[in-house]
Amino acid sequence: AASTGAIAQKLAAPGIVMIDQDRVARIPAKVVGTVAQLRKKLGDRVEKGETVAILDSREVADAKSEFLTASVASDLQKTLFDRTQILWDKKIATEQSYLQARATFVAAELRAGLARQKLVSLGFDAQTIATLKPGISPDLREYPIQSPIAGRIIDRKVDVGAAVGANNDPSELYTVADLSNL
Repeated sequence: AASTGAIAQKLAAPGIVMIDQDRVARIPAKVVGTVAQLRKKLGDRVEKGETVAILDSREVADAKSEFLTASVASDLQKTLFDRTQILWDKKIATEQSYLQARATFVAAELRAGLARQKLVSLGFDAQTIATLKPGISPDLREYPIQSPIAGRIIDRKVDVGAAVGANNDPSELYTVADLSNL
């Protein structure tokens, strides 16, 4: 007999839930160093640009100190050049001393620019570089590692104290995946 009712049919089939590989990011150590802090654990949520770890790196310390040295030298040479230019304009200084002060200033400015580019190539932004000041800078060895995407930590490759970035050392610290689409 025909009647109203719900027809239920169940189908069981094996399946695999996979992460979209276009939404996975591996977080590498771009420099040689030692893991000083791991700020995220497996399963933690991270935002894009959030610091997930801190490395202790001699390479970064060298680059920062080179930048600070070049910046101080450039500032000093600018002051000397400005003074020599005033004397040159008043016809007190010789042309040779004026040209020498100018050449020294331009060379110091070039060294400061190259040192800045080295920091940029290591991943430091202009705001972070601007905070580097002689005598008041934070720890020169610290290198923050940031997440390139928002998501969840799905793998952690290292522990605190691990060497990273050298030939036989791991270069990846974390793997992050955006799990909004599977």
